[in-house]
Amino acid sequence: MTSPRWASGNLESATRALGDWMERMTQLGNHVFVVASAFALADQLVGLGRLSEAERAYHPIFAPITDIVLGLWLQNAQEAAAQQSSIPAFRTPLRDPLPAL
Repeated sequence: MTSPRWASGNLESATRALGDWMERMTQLGNHVFVVASAFALADQLVGLGRLSEAERAYHPIFAPITDIVLGLWLQNAQEAAAQQSSIPAFRTPLRDPLPAL
């Protein structure tokens, strides 16, 4: 596994092993392990000075959260629109509130 490699200072080997582990877990559909491993992978990449890659390593963590937040926002927006369409005042088009000059 990656811990002995990481503990011995062989970050490059540990990073490759962890990447392989995450790939296998993704193929198996075990996204919980992928998300948990992303933190360790990012730490290893920072230790190697590969900051851009470390930032990308967080993608498995934040992508599902973003999808959930956007999904909830869309659901709330649709519910609000449905409620507004059932109120007569919202079905009537607004008149231009400013007089023409």
